[in-house]
Amino acid sequence: MKKTILFRLAATLPVLMFFISSCSKDALTKQEEKQTANAQTAGKGIRGGGSESPGTAQIEAVLMPERAQPAARLFSPDYIGAEKVFDQNGYIHFDGLAEGNYTIWIYARVPGFLSKRITDIVVLDGQVTDLGTITLDPDPDVDY
Repeated sequence: MKKTILFRLAATLPVLMFFISSCSKDALTKQEEKQTANAQTAGKGIRGGGSESPGTAQIEAVLMPERAQPAARLFSPDYIGAEKVFDQNGYIHFDGLAEGNYTIWIYARVPGFLSKRITDIVVLDGQVTDLGTITLDPDPDVDY
């Protein structure tokens, strides 16, 4: 009886080893693909749909007031932008954009301010779309 179990185990061991090695190879390949994709989109947002190559369009704006600690995210059907935080002058800049229509969401990183959404921003390859100064209004429901 013990010999029968050993023979069955010996017969199935090579198949099991082959299965395990092929699964781990696939998993490693998928992990490497994921890391490559993450490195390619780092700081540029996530693209989907059409072309994966970045464009040459840009969007810039000045966000106010400073005490709101404003930040922004940019969206389109094929793009979800990483958070951009204003610099010491309130300036934000999105670059490497494909030509198309975008929506920007500006929000405060501290309570007490209303967020804003600007839609239908048209950007063209090789051009900078300047949104000017965008001011977040105080939230009337928050009493500080």
